[in-house]
Amino acid sequence: MNALFSFFWQLFLLRKAPQDLPTSSVLLVLLLLTNLFVGATNAAPLFASLEQSVYANLVDTGLAGLMLYLPLALGGRAARWQQAFTAFLGIEVLSGLLMMVYQTIGSLLQIPELVGILNLIMVVWIPVVYGNIVRHTFELPMLFSILIVFFYTMFAFAVMNHLFQINVQ
Repeated sequence: MNALFSFFWQLFLLRKAPQDLPTSSVLLVLLLLTNLFVGATNAAPLFASLEQSVYANLVDTGLAGLMLYLPLALGGRAARWQQAFTAFLGIEVLSGLLMMVYQTIGSLLQIPELVGILNLIMVVWIPVVYGNIVRHTFELPMLFSILIVFFYTMFAFAVMNHLFQINVQ
């Protein structure tokens, strides 16, 4: 378990690539379930109910998996999907857990400014991490990969907002 956390931490710091991850259906399913819990919990304030947050997380995760799979399959590289999607889910879980920790600490210490700054850092850094996954998966330049992630994020946000009316304050 420690080696797995270490891998995802190194991936988060751009020191590893998705192809460094062993192919494992069990790991993929475990991360999928964990991501469902962590993602729905973190996103709950954005939706009318926890149930809606769970559905939105399912749609978002499915959309991300599909957006990784389709170009890989069309390019004859479908075998790369499992590692890429596992890496994506691992980063989702890791970043979600990090957010839970610093938001809880910031709330307990009553330092909303710290939470705001850390949220801003995460908003900037996470697309870079996903860009790194896209870069290695599709063998693209890093800047182009980050742009792909940015446009995908805008598309996914529009879909989620259309389906679930996101409550942004």
